[in-house]
Amino acid sequence: MIQLWVAEQKRKGKSQQQIELSFEKITGEKFAESSEQFVRGLGSNIISSSIDSKMLVALAGEMKRSGNILGRYYIDTRGGKQYITFKGRAGLRQVLTGTRYLAKNTKVMKIGVGGQALRASAKGGFVVSIIFSVTLNSVDWIFKEEFRWTNWIANVSTDVIKAVIAGAAGYAAGMYFAGGAAAATIAILPLSAAIVVGILVVGGLYVLDNHLGITKAIVDYLEHAEQNVKNDIRDGIYYVIQSTGHAVRRKFEANIRSYILSLLRRFNSFPAI
Repeated sequence: MIQLWVAEQKRKGKSQQQIELSFEKITGEKFAESSEQFVRGLGSNIISSSIDSKMLVALAGEMKRSGNILGRYYIDTRGGKQYITFKGRAGLRQVLTGTRYLAKNTKVMKIGVGGQALRASAKGGFVVSIIFSVTLNSVDWIFKEEFRWTNWIANVSTDVIKAVIAGAAGYAAGMYFAGGAAAATIAILPLSAAIVVGILVVGGLYVLDNHLGITKAIVDYLEHAEQNVKNDIRDGIYYVIQSTGHAVRRKFEANIRSYILSLLRRFNSFPAI
């Protein structure tokens, strides 16, 4: 929304100083445009991480009520189905009121426990990232004259790649700490690891992108490809026009030649004087 508001102010012809003063007057906070790109790069991950953090807080509260915030659970497989068994006093918990649940149980998924929940969280984070990226880049495309379709494609493409890598890294970290069937793990540890690793990885990817200029390189490549297409089209049109001109000229010359020959034949057919 801040991005949209700034773009609208610029469209109205306000200077950067006027925009900053208006922002400070409305919000009481300093406006730092230099951090805009940083927020754009991490915004989607911050949103998805905040959703996961709510799950983490709820899970920590459940474990604390059952006797210990560092309460544990272990995964048990029976009859081809995965069960999650919690340790501690189940009667004191508000959401996870039982001791054992199927890994796909709604309550377990809602509170972010186990591999199924981590996988769903990673998928949800990816979807949020795509929506966030497409929305912000579309706003830029609409309101910024210098922002072209090449910027839109490059930014969305790199955002998708970052989201995939960060989501996979977070999921891998969470699964690493989730433990196996024989090992009990601290309930809040897998989700905590997934959140922290996800934020660190996407931040590192943002820095790497800026350092190597990956997004800019994609923009430059698309701009170059667009120019080549324009040149090809222009050359094609020129070739068509030139070829058409040559064909018309040849046809005209043939008609003139035929007409002259016809006149000569007629002239030769006249009786001599």
